[in-house]
Amino acid sequence: MRVASAALAAAIVCVVLLAGCSGQPSEPSGSSQPQAGSPSNGAGATARPVEAMPTEIRKVQLPAGFPIEVPVPDGRVESASEQTNEGGTGAWTYDLVSEAPAGDLVAWLLRIYSLRGWDLREQTEGPDGSVRLVFVKGGAQSAIKVVPLESGARVQGSIGLDVPVADTL
Repeated sequence: MRVASAALAAAIVCVVLLAGCSGQPSEPSGSSQPQAGSPSNGAGATARPVEAMPTEIRKVQLPAGFPIEVPVPDGRVESASEQTNEGGTGAWTYDLVSEAPAGDLVAWLLRIYSLRGWDLREQTEGPDGSVRLVFVKGGAQSAIKVVPLESGARVQGSIGLDVPVADTL
């Protein structure tokens, strides 16, 4: 029953998130050059470009019902969870560490979410240099916090389908 519920939830999320997105480019893998005006790691070191987490890794490291259409940068997943209802609504979270600089990750997230038809509702900077982004698309909401580390950045994400997640990070 759990597998059937997860499959149903994933199918509903796919339909909701893809509504109106046909003909859009597929998720870019990032750029080897930071975009103009985007911060880099500040240390002058050559950083790995931001790339999307490969689908085969997502299927193993993220919960079974995680919406595949939600952009996630590549990185080492430290934790992930899901809380879904039989109707397909619910929330998914992830916490990962990326080798990419925080500024490059923020620029990539802003670009890829926009390409996928999400609207940016909030972008705030914390006293620790972290950046919090909140995107919405239909009944879906995605809140992401990017925290700079000495080498790379931590990315924490919460995705909700008909469940508010903006205040979770």
